[in-house]
Amino acid sequence: MCLNRSGFDLCREMRSHGTVPIIVITARDSESDKVDALGAGADDYVTKPFSGRELIARIAAVLRRYANLDHESDLTVLIAWPLRIDIRRHRVFIDRVKVLLRLTEFTAPELLVRRCGHVVSPCQLIEGIWVITSTVTPNAPTRSSTKCGTNLSPIPRSLATC
Repeated sequence: MCLNRSGFDLCREMRSHGTVPIIVITARDSESDKVDALGAGADDYVTKPFSGRELIARIAAVLRRYANLDHESDLTVLIAWPLRIDIRRHRVFIDRVKVLLRLTEFTAPELLVRRCGHVVSPCQLIEGIWVITSTVTPNAPTRSSTKCGTNLSPIPRSLATC
């Protein structure tokens, strides 16, 4: 039991947000628990007691399977708490409250969360958001980010350094 919910539910939720390696480590060793965890999306199931060498070998095996996957295209939800961006549905949530954004307003926070921890210049915003045309002016990112900032105003400033 994790965080007042079952590990199976947590596993299902993690799997619904995209591809991430999941190894269940537990004392529960019944066949039904193993089958339920694997059915919920776990990649492996390790029961206690186990050796460190066994765990390292299982982690390496799972990582080998994930090494050749294109995880960026498989990612459907970006999370930088309290911000949650649903890429597939073009929706943004702050503390589970939907924020209404236009497409360009949606693309700016998506780009910033994807580049979390890196400086993003106004030119990179233009390239990431708009198809470069003669109608894009140098202050277009400022105008859009001001509008976007108004819509996303409940987000703490600490996200700037996520």
